[in-house]
Amino acid sequence: MSIKYMSKVWELDLESTAKMVLLALADHCDGEGMCYPKISTLTTKTNLSRNTVIKKLKQLQECNYLVKTSQYYENGAQRQNLYQIMNVCSLDEGVSSRNPGGIVTGRGEYPCDTPNKNHHINHHKETKEKDREMSNSQKARTQPGAVERIFEFWKEHCKHPYSGLDDGRRKKIKSMLKLYTEQRLMNAIRGAALSEFHQGDNDRNKKFDDISLICRDANHVDEFIIIYERHQLMLVARQDQREWREREIAQGTYNNGI
Repeated sequence: MSIKYMSKVWELDLESTAKMVLLALADHCDGEGMCYPKISTLTTKTNLSRNTVIKKLKQLQECNYLVKTSQYYENGAQRQNLYQIMNVCSLDEGVSSRNPGGIVTGRGEYPCDTPNKNHHINHHKETKEKDREMSNSQKARTQPGAVERIFEFWKEHCKHPYSGLDDGRRKKIKSMLKLYTEQRLMNAIRGAALSEFHQGDNDRNKKFDDISLICRDANHVDEFIIIYERHQLMLVARQDQREWREREIAQGTYNNGI
């Protein structure tokens, strides 16, 4: 997973399904934006059909966000495609990161690209920057009892009802409140609660969701926020797909093979 690429993808002005596919790729890519997931892996991560994933990959290539390279074994058999995410982490590559190639963000060219209304989750960077622009004194005035509220929120959502707020946990939460609002830290906690790995689905069968881990540093908070926002984006995309399907069925133009 590349946190750098995932964070940048959240800033892009894309419709929900295209962004979800690009996020799934970013979830696999290395520090150079390279990855080679199977189509079946992308369909599982995005909960989209195979045809829709292939369609979105093609659109992302046409819009210069993605380069696909076919790979082959020595015997000529085809391997998984190699993908490289482009024009995301730099604005000096000749294409703006704000929809350079024109993937439709509302109803129009592509039948599955329904409008996202007010549901777009494109404010990760902007909100984080605003959080960090707030001075410590401002936060102290606006967050009385914030540490305790964050801790109680964590106990409830990560199911640690008998945990205590010791000096170590208090210090970690207080440190992150200098960089993030209460709401952003709560979203990070939601992300930890949603992560199957951190909830015990790992080779050690152990939960890794202590508040001290979530608030260890800014990188950890950002990672858990991304998990939560990715989950929210999937919910939005599913709702958009349902609305589009219901509309097409009502008009008698729905094709189940799309």
